[in-house]
This record gives sequence, C-alpha cells and structure tokens, in this order.
Amino acid sequence: MDKDKSSLRYNCKRDFFIGVGTLLLNLLLIYYFWQNNLVLTLALISVSLIILLKFTDRQETIFYFTGFFLGPIFDLILVPRGVWDYGNPAIYGIPIWLSPSYGLGTLMVVKIGKSLSAFFGSKQEK
Repeated sequence: MDKDKSSLRYNCKRDFFIGVGTLLLNLLLIYYFWQNNLVLTLALISVSLIILLKFTDRQETIFYFTGFFLGPIFDLILVPRGVWDYGNPAIYGIPIWLSPSYGLGTLMVVKIGKSLSAFFGSKQEK
C-alpha cells in the first residue's frame, strides 16, 4: 500500500511540474515569438506533440483537443465584432497559433488541477 501512495505522490508531483512547465513554456513562446505566426505555431505544435505522446493519458488527450477546437470559438465570434484584437492576426482576426495554445492551456489546467486534487485529497484521508 505504501508503494501505491508513493507512486500516486510521484505522479501527482510529475503532473504538477508538467502543468507548470507547460504554462511557463507557453507564456515564453508567445512572449518571444508572437510576431512570427509560423515559428510560434510550429513551436507550440512541437511542444504539444511531445507532451501528448510522452506525458498524457487518453482522458488528458481528449481535454487537449477539446480546448484546441472549442477554445478559439469565442475568438472567432468576438474578435470580428471588435471586442478585442490580436497584435498579429492571420485568419478572421486571430493568429494561427491560438488553437495549440488553447490546447496546451487546457492541458495545463487539467494537469495542475488533478495533481492538486490528488495532493489535497490524500492529506484529508490521513
């Protein structure tokens, strides 16, 4: 039983650090490359592929693609209405890197949320 708890704690920490790393990497890539849509899109897709292939389960992959497809819908509806705008738009007023960024953001929220839930849930069980 101790082995199960330690492996849960390890996965909890791993997911937390993957989530925080995803957040920081997403922010840094957008901060430095927002003016070059192609480079930023390729970088975010590369990060997405690495994380999806090495560090996610099936459920997290579904969350990623849900964010990837549903996230930009608000932008596609509201940006043309002038609610906000992007500094380097490409298609219908939004940048092409937005979908992978939403996917990574969704994955980041899921990973950090699951790890915090497991961590604080295990504290209450003691």
